[in-house]
Amino acid sequence: MRTWGESAQGHDTCFDPGTDPRLARVLETCRRDGRKTRLVLGDTGTGASWLDEFDVIGTLSRSTGLLKVPLHVEPGDAAGTATLCAQMLALMDWLNCQRIGLPLYRHQRWRPPELRICAGDDDARPWAVVLHEQPVATFDDIGTAGASLAFMRRASVEPRVFR
Repeated sequence: MRTWGESAQGHDTCFDPGTDPRLARVLETCRRDGRKTRLVLGDTGTGASWLDEFDVIGTLSRSTGLLKVPLHVEPGDAAGTATLCAQMLALMDWLNCQRIGLPLYRHQRWRPPELRICAGDDDARPWAVVLHEQPVATFDDIGTAGASLAFMRRASVEPRVFR
């Protein structure tokens, strides 16, 4: 590690093995520009999203030290968590998500999930967002369910709406 850190490459960001080179370039551009982004993580073998709602919006930074790994920093936080670059399905420009445009990066297998809202059996949380006929989240009102569905389908709805 010391040899790497003291080499010419030691000044560059060190990405996970298996990170798509196109993604590495986009991540570096976003980091340098300070762009607010939305991460979509999941199984790159199948293209299925993990449907993460939290800790997916922020800016990109990188750690210090010998291996400078990409970090994802949530708004208002001073530090971030390591970015799972090898599990990245899509990266969106958060400020332009309202237009539902093309992602800055998109894995070849990723497709936005086929979610829908349906009425559930729970009186306290009667609305469900379902994927393949299985509920992935339940809500007490249809508006919040709609916001969750929109967020999972790339719209820029702040995730605090779901809390």
